[in-house]
Amino acid sequence: MQTALVVAALVASAATTSTGPATPSAEAAGTMQPRRSTASGVYTEAQAKRGEAAYQRVCSGCHSNDMYGDGFAVPLAGSEFFARWSKLSVADLMATRTAMPLDGEKLSPEVYADIIAYVLKFNKLPPGSTELRATASDLQDIVIEPPKAKP
Repeated sequence: MQTALVVAALVASAATTSTGPATPSAEAAGTMQPRRSTASGVYTEAQAKRGEAAYQRVCSGCHSNDMYGDGFAVPLAGSEFFARWSKLSVADLMATRTAMPLDGEKLSPEVYADIIAYVLKFNKLPPGSTELRATASDLQDIVIEPPKAKP
C-alpha cells in the first residue's frame, strides 16, 4: 500500500515537471480571460490561518515545517517553488492534490484551498479581501508570480 502511494506521488510530481502540469491552463486551452496574480492578494489572513493548521496536520510530515521538503517531497517555498510554479495557474498547483497526502486521507477542496492560501502567505505573497475559492474555474484565472519587489 505504501509503495502504491509513493508511486502515485511520483506520477503527480512527474506531471508537473518543467514541461508543465498535466492540467492545461487557460492559455493552453485558448480560453484567455483576464488573469489575476498571486502577488495581488488572492486569499485572506483567516483562510491562511486555517491552511496553516491543516498544513501542519497533513503536509509538514513530507514537506517539512519550513516547506523546503524532505528530499522526496518538492519544496513549497522560496526560489525552488517559484521556479517550478511561476506563470502557471493556482488550478495547476491545486491539481497536484490528487496524490496528497500520501497516507490516503481525503481532504475537501476547501481545505486544499486553505492550504494553498497558507503556502502563498508563507512565500510572502500578500493577502486580499476575498478568500481563494476551491473551484477550478476560479483558480484557473490566477497566475502564480513571486511577490513584487518593494521599492
